[in-house]
Amino acid sequence: TKLDIENSDYTSLEKIEKYLGEVQLAYWRIALKKEELAVKKALLRRAQHLYAIHKDKKELGLVESPELLASEANVKERERDILVAESELKNAQDELEFMLNLNPGVEVEPSDKLSVDEVEMPLYVRSLNRAIDHRRDYIRAKNEVESFASMVRITRRISAADKESFLTDAAEVIAKIDELIEYIE
Repeated sequence: TKLDIENSDYTSLEKIEKYLGEVQLAYWRIALKKEELAVKKALLRRAQHLYAIHKDKKELGLVESPELLASEANVKERERDILVAESELKNAQDELEFMLNLNPGVEVEPSDKLSVDEVEMPLYVRSLNRAIDHRRDYIRAKNEVESFASMVRITRRISAADKESFLTDAAEVIAKIDELIEYIE
């Protein structure tokens, strides 16, 4: 029916939207991994600064060896964290390159920064309502309900006609039975 054709269009559009959503998610994953890498580099700089302070204090006898070793271990751990973050960033970039079918080595540089802005509640509510109204799965479900409702209406009409026909036939049968009873008597 017309509604079934419309629903198949929604299914195709849903597949496209799903893929676009996955690409967008991969894009924002790159932005997130870049931010994480920047934070980890800042932590490394602070750890190196603390280690340098502890080395100077060790020479003056103000810091014990365990504190110096702990500070050095902290620097090594931060360096390891950076290697992991760089690897995660590379994986995120490779994933997006694969999704977009880009040539290997093409670096995708997000032009957007991660930020969380305050959202005005009425705008948020309007946007949410608009998004719900335009969801293809909801529209498809609504179409299916309407299709089912029209089938029920048709079935009711047929049933009403069948009932009248049955009552007419039953009246004719009862009349014939009455004739037979009169004939037998």
